[in-house]
Amino acid sequence: MFHHVAPHHKDRLAINKGLEITPETLEHVLLSLKAQDYDIVPMDAVPERLAVSGGSRRFAALTFDDGGRDNLIHAAPVLQRHEAPFTVYVTTGFASGTTAPWWHVIEQAVHAASALIINAGDGLRRFDTSDQSKKQRAARTLHDILWRASEPVRASLASELAAQARLNLAALTRELCMDWNDLRQIAALPGCTIGAHTMTHPNLAALDEGAAMREISEARDEIRGRLGVAVNHFAYPYGAPHCCETREFECARLAGFATAVTTRRGLVAQGDVHSLVSLPRVPINGFYQQPQMIDALVSGLSMALAAQSAPISAKLRNGWRRPTESALKQPKPPGHHEGRAAITSQPAP
Repeated sequence: MFHHVAPHHKDRLAINKGLEITPETLEHVLLSLKAQDYDIVPMDAVPERLAVSGGSRRFAALTFDDGGRDNLIHAAPVLQRHEAPFTVYVTTGFASGTTAPWWHVIEQAVHAASALIINAGDGLRRFDTSDQSKKQRAARTLHDILWRASEPVRASLASELAAQARLNLAALTRELCMDWNDLRQIAALPGCTIGAHTMTHPNLAALDEGAAMREISEARDEIRGRLGVAVNHFAYPYGAPHCCETREFECARLAGFATAVTTRRGLVAQGDVHSLVSLPRVPINGFYQQPQMIDALVSGLSMALAAQSAPISAKLRNGWRRPTESALKQPKPPGHHEGRAAITSQPAP
């Protein structure tokens, strides 16, 4: 799982640093995959690979969320040089310039202003952004406030921040995200697959079922209509357990997607052929770009060990207690979710 690929930027704020790697890191990922004898395959090949009886050669699929312009400018040349297939999941509102990525709005506003004021729901809050350390602290707090807000409130707060910092949201989105002409260009490259990533990048679980279905299916229809390509693959915005669960998986299935990916950390295995609309991924994180760390992630060993040790760790935390019959009959607590656990508490855009 990738997001942005761009040369090192020393002023990058921590809230988004994890979403961006350098072209050199991407190159090392590809070299490491080849050195460890992986087949690099398109997403179209994943269901067939998982369906092979008795397993198959190890493989990896490369996926890029959001449709950043740097995918075309910096990532595509590296991928083409290695003849590596890849998938770009497009948020149609970003491509049309009608929706702005709020996490980038925060970063740009904090960089541009010496102070910011927003109504966080409990009154006006002022943020001192006059130096780098204060910018980092303000960005973290603002990110937390906007993340917890409802979809319309989040968009309103992002607009407020942009206005105070004198940012042009349409121009900012154009700078950060591919428009439809850019997407036609990248879609025409050998090995490129275009997938869908909703219309406005919402937390789907916070929407009613009809709105969630529209976000999923109408994004597919718009991409297909504008680019004239098949859209068989989907990525859930944020992708953590509380952002996509059984209902959202069923929506993706009903919309006709062959696969859908989450941000839940893990390796795909043959059993995932029965859950192709809830696939985990291995994140390549901007905080950890050292070659040894990349090689370890690519090997899959750390995630395989974590998956094996999770049941034991849970038992140790619970003192190896077997639940009583009465405990088994207790209702699940609010917010309880079955399924894979996320390793990180903050979901990736």
